[in-house]
Amino acid sequence: MLSEEVGKERFGSKLAELYAPVYQKYLTLDDLKKIVAFYESPVGKKLGASTPAMMAEGMQIGQKLGMEIATELQQELQAQGK
Repeated sequence: MLSEEVGKERFGSKLAELYAPVYQKYLTLDDLKKIVAFYESPVGKKLGASTPAMMAEGMQIGQKLGMEIATELQQELQAQGK
């Protein structure tokens, strides 16, 4: 069984290898340096720290909206006798 550290290193390396061509297709090295500088800034750190909570809240909102839409569609289908 792989240790967690070895697994992260191996798969992190593989992930970087697979993603590198995608990033190279759309971003220059200068772009990436500016992005890193942003994430090292106070507001970039704040965004990085806040992102998981914002994603979780966004998923809850999306689930709620999906349920509302499904309920409305179900009611419309029942009203049409289907």
